[in-house]
Order: sequence, then C-alpha cells, then structure tokens
Amino acid sequence: MINAKTAEATVVGCLVAFPDLTADAYNTLTSEMFENQWLRTTFTACQRLHNKGERIDVVTVLNLIGDNSENKLKLVRAVELVPSVGGFSEYCAIVLDCWRQREIAKKIQELLFNPQPTKIMLEQLTQLVAQQQMLDQALKDATVTDFKGAVMRYIEFLMRPDNSIKSNWQHLDEKLGGFQRKGFYIISGRSGHGKTDYAINLATNMSTEYRVSFFTMEMSVEQLLERVSSRLAQVDSKRLLKKDVNSAELRRITNTLSVIQEKTSLLIDDKKRINIAELEAKIIKQSPDVVFIDHIGLMEHIQKKNGWEGIADTSQRLKELA
Repeated sequence: MINAKTAEATVVGCLVAFPDLTADAYNTLTSEMFENQWLRTTFTACQRLHNKGERIDVVTVLNLIGDNSENKLKLVRAVELVPSVGGFSEYCAIVLDCWRQREIAKKIQELLFNPQPTKIMLEQLTQLVAQQQMLDQALKDATVTDFKGAVMRYIEFLMRPDNSIKSNWQHLDEKLGGFQRKGFYIISGRSGHGKTDYAINLATNMSTEYRVSFFTMEMSVEQLLERVSSRLAQVDSKRLLKKDVNSAELRRITNTLSVIQEKTSLLIDDKKRINIAELEAKIIKQSPDVVFIDHIGLMEHIQKKNGWEGIADTSQRLKELA
C-alpha cells in the first residue's frame, strides 16, 4: 500500500501537472491534512493560485514557496511520481484516511496521557466516534458529493481547539465568540461617533495577548496616543491637545504609556494612502495576529468609475488577503 508521504507528494504532483483535471481536490482536502510540512506549504500555494484563478505550474508555485534549487528539485520529483491522473482520487482518499488515523490516534493519546473522570473520557470517545461516522456517511452518500468538502471542513473545525482572537471585553467576546482568524470585520458608524476611539481601544486591549498592527491614515501616531492617554490616564483630551497638563497628570500619562509599552505588542503605522500591495508587504514583514485599518476609504484604490467601486474592490482584496 502507498504510504502517506508518497500519496501526499503524488497529490501535489497531480495538482501541478494536471491543474485543470484535479481542481476538485480543494473541495476534498485541506492543507492541515498533509503531514509533511513542505507538501502542506506547496498544497497551500496551489490552492491560493486556484482561488485567484491564476495558472498553476512549476514556475508559479515556486514563485510562492521560494524559487531555489531545493524547492525546484522537490517539486519536480513530486511531478515525476505521478503515474497518471486516473488514480488521483485514490491518492486523495489515502491522504484523507491517513489524516483521520492521525487525528484519532492523537485524541486517544490525549486521553491516555491526560486521564480524566471516566464519564468525561467516555463522552469524548463517543464524540470522536460520532464525528468519524458522520464523515464516513458524508463520503459514502453520492447525493452529497458537492457537500462533502464542507462536511469535512466542519468536522475538522470541530476537532480543533478554539483559536479565535479574544478582545478581552467579556460582553463582546460572549456575543461574537471571539474574532475568527482570517475574518474580515468592519466597524461602521456616522462620522464623529467614535469609530477610531473604539478601534484603538480595542487594538490596545487585544495587544496584551496578540501581535497587533494598526494602520492609521487619518491620524498621526501622536494623535492616536493622545486618545489612548486621555482614556487610560483619565486626562481631558482637549487639555492634551493644548498640552495643558500639570506635573501629576504628566507622570500619570508617562506611567500609563510605559505599562502599555511593556505589556503590549502594538505597532502603529501612519503612512498615508497605503495600497493593497504595500499593506501586504508590511503584514508579511510584521507578522501580526490582528490588523486594524483606519480607514478603508483613505486607502489608495484601483481607479474605477466612481469612489464606491474602488472601495468595493479594495474591500474584496482585503478579504482575500485575510
């Protein structure tokens, strides 16, 4: 029987060699199902190109994963593994089955090495069996061919620990269940009703646990910190604007900002009229968990017939970037 690594490599080879005939793989498999890290990265690159409607071949994939001799050799070997595209579904099935085996083994190991009351262990085992049986049924039922990808992703989602981003505001987290990674959220409201204040306070709060990048095109860094200082140090913002503070208030502001500096991971970028390409480059460099943009309307948009079309296009590209 073909082992997991060979099946994974063959699947990736098929995606590169026969992209038009193997697109269904993206409805069946996810990157997490690949045990080999390099193959996982390469599958993700193919999926990204497919989602954008771009050509998938050795050159375009190497542009994403790194065009060096080692990656080129590995990719060529993966393509050479492909005997024919006819057995592609079987290779996908092996990758899927091996992933399921690893997930089952991992859960059993967790139960063995972290013993809990018998009732809880039985409940977790029952849930594990029910999830796998549900997945089996979805795969066997020919009437849900188009739905099986969604079913597998949902089952996989259920088996993962919660990795959502928490705001550390109890009521907001209860309502939203946390901000989902890869999510795209818009804070909306009329002009002058506090959207920026809300955003910078939320960003500061999140930055105690996560890496946060705040892109401000409406205010300077100094203006943003003025708002943070006013709220946290309890100093009238109008007096801060006039620099009319006494020594006690100045110490309070200094101490407050020092605590924030030590306990948070917050980057503020005030470059004006930033475009999507610049934003993506900065995000890759900064590697944040959360990105705030204040605001989309001030970004540099692709020229359209009117401003609203430009904003709509930028919003769509931000979703893809997320």
